[in-house]
Amino acid sequence: MEISTSIKDRVRDETFSTAKTSAIDIHCHVFNFDNIPDGFLGIRLPFTKRFLKFVSFILHHLNPFSHKNILDNYGYFIDVGRKRKPEEITLKLFDYYPQDTVFCPLLMDMQPTADTGIKGKVHKDYMDQILDMVALVSKYPTKLMPFVAIDPRRKDVIEKIFLPCFQDVYWKTFVGIKIYPSIGYLPSHPILMEIFKICEEKGIPVITHCSYTQTYSSYRDFTVQHVEGDKIITDHVHLCTGDAICNYFNHPRNWEPVLKQFPNLRLDLAHFGGDIELKKWLKGDTNNWGCRILDLMERYPNVYTDCAFIMHEPKFFKLIEKLIFSNEVFRNKLLYGSDYYMIVTEGAFRALKTNFTTTLGDEVMNQISKENTRAFLGI
Repeated sequence: MEISTSIKDRVRDETFSTAKTSAIDIHCHVFNFDNIPDGFLGIRLPFTKRFLKFVSFILHHLNPFSHKNILDNYGYFIDVGRKRKPEEITLKLFDYYPQDTVFCPLLMDMQPTADTGIKGKVHKDYMDQILDMVALVSKYPTKLMPFVAIDPRRKDVIEKIFLPCFQDVYWKTFVGIKIYPSIGYLPSHPILMEIFKICEEKGIPVITHCSYTQTYSSYRDFTVQHVEGDKIITDHVHLCTGDAICNYFNHPRNWEPVLKQFPNLRLDLAHFGGDIELKKWLKGDTNNWGCRILDLMERYPNVYTDCAFIMHEPKFFKLIEKLIFSNEVFRNKLLYGSDYYMIVTEGAFRALKTNFTTTLGDEVMNQISKENTRAFLGI
């Protein structure tokens, strides 16, 4: 089956009709801890339900006089990931928004293999996560437009995951792909470059993690492939710390060779650089990832960013407001994303969402959650 260049042909009719008029949360998650390897934090934590229940209990009770502290937030985060099935997390997310809101859950492929930067084991195979999402979209077709996660190091990932999601096997389920370089690959990996060629031709949107946050891996030595011109380069790098891994794999400069080859690729550099880099901006340091991302947005027609996991910090609201009203490119290319349920480590989700939306106001929210998200998706 030929992949259509129109998103209308790649999603269900009821999905397209709702998304054409409704607000869209472009960046959220509904997978649970069954999809996360027990070695993800760099140590072999026993991610059994009994252990997580114990950790959650301890975090909730370390400060019995307050339910508004970071330990309690992490306790709630563990509760969500430990207790709830993907459908339960999805329904909880629905409850925070108006009924006609559309959501774009991002899958996460963290299946440990000999080639990836994560050890341990997961309780559910990544293909089970894909099938869970196929079932959810079938059950809630007016609500979900998910992005399938792609790890270029997974064997036969184009034939077994990418093409089935946009042709006949899982057709009319997924609207785009999610890239997570943090776990040990560059966006210019030769397999990804093959995929991006198709994505640019067909208008398939790509969302990538792009923030300077601590990245955990069981490895410190990486064999990294990337494309330079018409050559495939293999590098062997030793990275001693999580910060070094983050800076090497997540930096927005890594997208330059991709965009030079595919200048019309629909790309969301998520998180707008993240907390650490935006705090630099607020202090007057313009050598930060947010500025680098804005530069790419100004130079390439389909490069966007989103506010996922930065909507918890009121200091960032003023920066976002200033950019929205002073920079037309930013105003037209900022996307609304909540990063649910990751964001609950920073506070109660309803309060965080309400503070963000009321501060920016209806006009801005309509712009970033409706007009901009539809442009990014190609609706």
